[in-house]
Amino acid sequence: MKQYLKLLIVLSASIFSSQLTKAQNIAAGEVLYEWISDSTYRIILKSYFECSGATEPSTMQLCLSNACTTSVSTVSMAKTSAVNLPPSCTAYPTKCTQPSSSIPGYKEVIYSVMLTLPYRCNAWKFSVSNANRALCANLMSSTFYTETTFNNTGSYQGNSSPWFINKPIMYACINNPFTYNSSAIDPNGDSLVTDIVNIRTSTICGGTPSSVAFNTASPSLSVPTNPFQTNNTTVVNATTGQLSCTPAVLGENISALRVREYRSGNLISSVFRDLRFVMLSCSTSSTTTTSPFLALTNCGAGTSGITACIGVPFSFGFDVKSTDTSAILSISDNSSFSTPGAVVTYNVQNTDSVRVTYSWTLSSTMMRNVIFTIKDSTCRPPGIITYNSFSVPISVHFLPKTFPDTFICQGKSIVLSGGNNWSIISGTPGSLSCTTCTNPVATPTTKSVYRISVPACPSLNDTITIDVKPVTIPTLTLSANPGTTISSGTSVTFTANTTNCTNAQYLWRKNGTVISGVTTSTYTTSALANGNIISCELTCNDSCPNPKVQSQQLTMNVTSGIASMQQNGHFTISPNPNNGIFTITNQSATNGKYNLQVVNSLGQEVYKKQDVIFNAKASHYLNLNHLPVGTYTLKINEEPYRIIISK
Repeated sequence: MKQYLKLLIVLSASIFSSQLTKAQNIAAGEVLYEWISDSTYRIILKSYFECSGATEPSTMQLCLSNACTTSVSTVSMAKTSAVNLPPSCTAYPTKCTQPSSSIPGYKEVIYSVMLTLPYRCNAWKFSVSNANRALCANLMSSTFYTETTFNNTGSYQGNSSPWFINKPIMYACINNPFTYNSSAIDPNGDSLVTDIVNIRTSTICGGTPSSVAFNTASPSLSVPTNPFQTNNTTVVNATTGQLSCTPAVLGENISALRVREYRSGNLISSVFRDLRFVMLSCSTSSTTTTSPFLALTNCGAGTSGITACIGVPFSFGFDVKSTDTSAILSISDNSSFSTPGAVVTYNVQNTDSVRVTYSWTLSSTMMRNVIFTIKDSTCRPPGIITYNSFSVPISVHFLPKTFPDTFICQGKSIVLSGGNNWSIISGTPGSLSCTTCTNPVATPTTKSVYRISVPACPSLNDTITIDVKPVTIPTLTLSANPGTTISSGTSVTFTANTTNCTNAQYLWRKNGTVISGVTTSTYTTSALANGNIISCELTCNDSCPNPKVQSQQLTMNVTSGIASMQQNGHFTISPNPNNGIFTITNQSATNGKYNLQVVNSLGQEVYKKQDVIFNAKASHYLNLNHLPVGTYTLKINEEPYRIIISK
């Protein structure tokens, strides 16, 4: 089997090489494939040859290669038909029937072969080369090359390539706006994406094609906006495949479209299609315009086309009008392929103004693309009928979706989203700023329910409930036990006292630095120094607190334990601290009469006695054990001493 494959490859390569010397003047074309059964496919080359020049070959060679193996082979494709493309106007024949005509003519030549692939691969490539590409104004001379790629693994094996309704040969008048659509159809209903790519060339079966160089022009030729001279006006809609431009130079030009096929977001196929544009000078010209969508029934219109509802009949219309009142406009469409069962009517065909009415019923979520081809049969000199395309994407209205149920605080508002058809189901009347705008502002005063819906699809709606929560006012105070005036080493418990806050979160700091690991309402420490600042930040996580975050702080006054607050030191007080019974000793050598006063940390007087006699070097007992634990100030004739009761 391996020897047979090697022989097949050698013989095929020889046939492929010799074939390149025979074929002449091919102007456009593409390779397509049609699944027959299992791994059997019909491969089709649609090629377009100039009518003048050498006769097209009776066979063309198809190159087969893939990225799964290193094998490359060719098979011969037989010619199945060759038909001259009819002239635009019968009164102005092309070179196909009148060689002296100034209008180039082309024939469609179809080749095909039935092929059973030997195995499955996700990167098959079928390509065709022809020795001489027909001359064109925008490209340097090169070998014609086109290809299609596809994946025949898994469920993709039964896939067929996209195919095209409109021929790749176009005639257009220079300096006139021009549109073209290949009318790509995918038989499997997959998504198609279209873009302009460089023309490519290759003479080696299985080789990597290269881009053909552009001829010199001003402005420079490039893809995607100026593949031939249009002064950078070329645009292609990736979704609809619609190409539009304004040709600026006479002559024949080539451009290439790539149509990629996606299924569930996965690329499974691509077709490269060479197009031929013949730009002629027209003695008179006209342009056609289409009106905005009108007479919309059960559907909506926007920049992305028409949206409708599954199972609900819908219709729309538009007008097509020529700037030339003597124009003969004839409009056709691809609805029999893109939207089977649709009803399209054309009012006053073959006049300068035609009204189009379209009716259909969507049955799936797959986007459809209806292409209307506008043909002006006026047949102005030099004898071409102009065509323009108008693409209408049709997609399904999906279920409108707003955000989940939520709440607001009393007196606040909220912006809704999800669509532009709102109503109030229950709650506060008149609480929407608008009912037909995309983002209405809701200001309910009570719990309210709002609905977003699609007018054409009664079953498509979503609701959102907005609850209204009352505003609460949390409070925070700090306390320290035994107080803020202490002796060094005293253990102090700080407490955050809160009200009106159910879900409180605490953050403690010492001198501005967060105290790690402390998240409760209390904080206890004995490592305090004079001047330390202890603060607590309260974050209230209730629904509507005001304020949500607040903080308080205390400044600590820390003494050594027995030092007096005055500088002269007439008296000593011991033991200090103790359980409330202090010994006051007169350190002076004279007797005296003194007034005693004790105040707490709040400055309140808690003890007072006057005219107490202190003899020299004598002591007096002060009993304060009835007072609570804390730090106090003892004033002896207004001289302050700090005393601490610690029971």
